[in-house]
Amino acid sequence: MAALLAQAIVGSDHVEQWLKLQQAAPVAPPPLALTDPRLAVPAGRPDLRRYDALLLDVDRAPEDPDPDREAPDPTPPRAEEE
Repeated sequence: MAALLAQAIVGSDHVEQWLKLQQAAPVAPPPLALTDPRLAVPAGRPDLRRYDALLLDVDRAPEDPDPDREAPDPTPPRAEEE
């Protein structure tokens, strides 16, 4: 009761709130420790340019995902002369 009076806590609502806070869990619990090393791998950073391209460049054709692949020849084949 002396602690309540020292902090100028009066009224049943305030006393109830003070009691709940005294029994509450810590605000910042320790970080979660994973025992399986496969789960402890940090997540990669996503490339947000892909999402920007979807939102901002709607009129452009999508880029080729495989830059090593040869592009098809845009000129039509010529007819053979007889």
